[in-house]
Amino acid sequence: MAGARYFAETTALRPDCAIIGEPTSLQPVRAHKGHISNAIRIQGQSGHSSDPARGVNAIELMHDAIGHILQLRDNLKERYHYEAFTVPYPTLNLGHIHGGDASNRICACCELHMDIRPLPGMTLNELNGLLNDALAPVSERWPVV
Repeated sequence: MAGARYFAETTALRPDCAIIGEPTSLQPVRAHKGHISNAIRIQGQSGHSSDPARGVNAIELMHDAIGHILQLRDNLKERYHYEAFTVPYPTLNLGHIHGGDASNRICACCELHMDIRPLPGMTLNELNGLLNDALAPVSERWPVV
């Protein structure tokens, strides 16, 4: 995307259309899903595992958050459809998670990376709103998040 943006800003060419090379088995398409990479970082409170009441385990908080994110994924699948696609709904993938640094420490920070493939017409503001709404119960329950 950065290359296309740079090209558009630095050239006088203004084509009426463009052919975009994508893995579509050489079939012309009129639309394509978008791609959003996102990360959620949850900050807990570190402590020694011998006294769990003195800490807030970020992995446990992320477990709660993941449950809400998976509900959002199901809601996206039910609510949005674009029948021209083989997979006709937005997809949300939990791709990478990292938390903690030792088995005897309460995890202070946990980070989840995910990817969302929105349908044409879905806006970044709309998706961010849906994600924030999905995570609101976690933020309300754990204000340190």
